[in-house]
Amino acid sequence: MAQFLEVYLNDELVGHLRQDLDAGMTFKYIPEAKNQLSLNLPIRSEPYAEKECKNFFDALLPESERARRAIANHYGATNSNSPFSLLKAVGRDCAGAISFYEEGQKPTTTIGGDLKVLSDRALAKLIEELPSRPLFTGTTGVRISLAGVQDKAAVILTNDGKIALPIESPSTHILKPALLDLQESAVNEFLTMTLAKDLNLDCAEVELRRAGDREYLLVKRFDRQLQSDGSQTRIHQEDFCQVLNIPSLNKYEIDGGPSIKMCFELMDYTRVPAKSKLTLLDQILFNYIVGNTDAHGKNYSLLYKSKGKPILAPLYDCLSLSMMESLSKEMAMRIGKQSGINNVSEKNWQDFSQTCSISFNKIRTRIDELTETTEALLSMPPKTKSAYETLWRNAMLERCRLARKSIGL
Repeated sequence: MAQFLEVYLNDELVGHLRQDLDAGMTFKYIPEAKNQLSLNLPIRSEPYAEKECKNFFDALLPESERARRAIANHYGATNSNSPFSLLKAVGRDCAGAISFYEEGQKPTTTIGGDLKVLSDRALAKLIEELPSRPLFTGTTGVRISLAGVQDKAAVILTNDGKIALPIESPSTHILKPALLDLQESAVNEFLTMTLAKDLNLDCAEVELRRAGDREYLLVKRFDRQLQSDGSQTRIHQEDFCQVLNIPSLNKYEIDGGPSIKMCFELMDYTRVPAKSKLTLLDQILFNYIVGNTDAHGKNYSLLYKSKGKPILAPLYDCLSLSMMESLSKEMAMRIGKQSGINNVSEKNWQDFSQTCSISFNKIRTRIDELTETTEALLSMPPKTKSAYETLWRNAMLERCRLARKSIGL
């Protein structure tokens, strides 16, 4: 027997996701649909087969098999490998404007007045339990989904700065605890993203906080917008893997994921391609300069802020991973033919220039500007009270030196 989920963009019903034994999972737009889910799924009358739509829907869910099993076990989902079953369980607040409901239910755009505000102790306990209760699974009324491998959750930041659970309400922020095996990850990402902001790059807003003895990063969602009447508009987005119909597990170029060339080609579908290409260039160069080896196809997105063509989403999920000795120094996307972040040469940048159709001199000048300004910013007073910041600053100075050397400065 077939099962159905209604698929919404904000409060607009756009189609139905269907699961049955014969055809697998299919998606079909309703005749009245005005907005498409993806550049890869334009509006049409025929349903999309599983091979055409599964990667898009699967990309809305956590990648970790542990997290998927925990969700399936708690909500009684029949199959932890089934995007349909998992979205039925937790698909009420996803990345972008998309949400999933059973017939007779629909999304709300208003943050409710009966918010469940968390005490510091309660929040610390939920953070501690995230590995076994991903996305705050099991908390009454919380039915959210976030992509990625890292344990995280979606929350609401109240007007007085407290953390509340998104119970039948759209979330406003993403909470990312420090990784258990990389305790400095939260402060690292805070410092790296703050550097991006100080360089005037378009990036997600971040705040470093603590609950009990656990440090966490609070990231303001750029796919949410507060309206004057108190309602919360979901802004649709899709990552580059979704646009290109590439499975999330193949997000790295070496595994068949997006390359830099493919990323620049996607900019031709944006509102102002020339502007988008320069913004993308800045994001790629910044990721290289700070040593973010994990800038893969799911860490770049398109954002649909108004009707019509999308724009490139702000920089997000950026931290200096190359400074961590235990982690790989291989980049998620090659620069030229080079994947080693410490081994990029002038020849690699020349190849990169050909790939993205931006002059070598423009790239060289931009690296000069970004590294020079970064070095000046690193001489300013500390952003945190953490002793780790000194290590991070020294690593950034070394990264600037390597970046300048790589392109002949």
